[in-house]
Amino acid sequence: MDKFDSSEFEKMLLGLFEGLGKVDYSNELENELKIFEDEIKEFGIAKPYDFPQFEKMLRVLGAPEDIIESRKKGLNEQFAAGALSESQIFDMEKHHAVLAITYKNMSPTLLELNRASFNEYSSEYSRSAGFQKTADLPPMNSIELIFNFGDKNIVKGSSKFGGKPDVWDGFEWIRTVDPDNDPEYEPQPLVFACQINLAEISAYDKDGLLPENGMLYFFTSPYGDDFGDNFRVVYYGGDLSALRPCDYPEDYYDEHFFPDVPLTFQSVESNPGNEFSGSGIRRHKLLGYADAVQNDVLDELSDLDEGEEWSLLFQLDYIEPGDFEGGQGNYLMYGDAGRVYFCIKKSDLEKCDFSDVQAVLQCH
Repeated sequence: MDKFDSSEFEKMLLGLFEGLGKVDYSNELENELKIFEDEIKEFGIAKPYDFPQFEKMLRVLGAPEDIIESRKKGLNEQFAAGALSESQIFDMEKHHAVLAITYKNMSPTLLELNRASFNEYSSEYSRSAGFQKTADLPPMNSIELIFNFGDKNIVKGSSKFGGKPDVWDGFEWIRTVDPDNDPEYEPQPLVFACQINLAEISAYDKDGLLPENGMLYFFTSPYGDDFGDNFRVVYYGGDLSALRPCDYPEDYYDEHFFPDVPLTFQSVESNPGNEFSGSGIRRHKLLGYADAVQNDVLDELSDLDEGEEWSLLFQLDYIEPGDFEGGQGNYLMYGDAGRVYFCIKKSDLEKCDFSDVQAVLQCH
């Protein structure tokens, strides 16, 4: 492994807490990471993995034992299923090592604030994603999106993230809605996130929940955490060979342009709970259980259409500047590194009716 070199994130943390009168703990941080890297070189990352840095971080924050064990169990399930690679675990553990030492060197007041925030989250986690509620829920199939950054061969009508959507004649770009009905409000174009050619994912849809053919388009809000009704899922079931790329509206936000990236897919076992919350792992996926950042995602829809059952349709994670080569530093950011969960009533999914999809936004 490469020798540790402070990232901008680590420098920011060091500067923040040194500015509040704390001593320089960069040597402690470097020593801890060297020990961690040496252990990885000698012993590797075996299955199951113990996630020692993740555990240290949680213990500094005063996490209860059941939360620690549940979170580690969830990560190991993803590791065993191939949804977490060794390199991802290595990067994630370095991130947790930084946080563990940062929390340990905080002033008592700041540490208590972080502990209080984490304890509040832990209580909610136990209630909504935790042990009694999810113990009897079986695993589900989800379809994970794989970004093929090196593939420049974009086939019209294929699955892709970013770029211009391939649409039918008569398509009009969808725009934001003003909840206050202000006559001076100027609707803004929604952000095109991705298009999914359903024939390309049918082999991964093990439960046959999605249409076998057609295209799903996902549009999201240009306003970050001010989400409201500014999203849309569109299903087109016509002839895909007749589709054509649609130019961006003239007032499309420059920071939301992303070059086309072809998508491939893989089936991944999805388990209930918050396995990826706070783990530093980003996932874009269809179906399965939501990787909730806060409370249970579907609970937030319980007041809509009483008696209806909801399910996750698509989980859209955030995009950081620099993720896309040629993306000019553009991004999709929802609050503080949040996720958007597009959810659909099970009865609508059975009818291939995507007109009443709802979106839930959660962030750290």
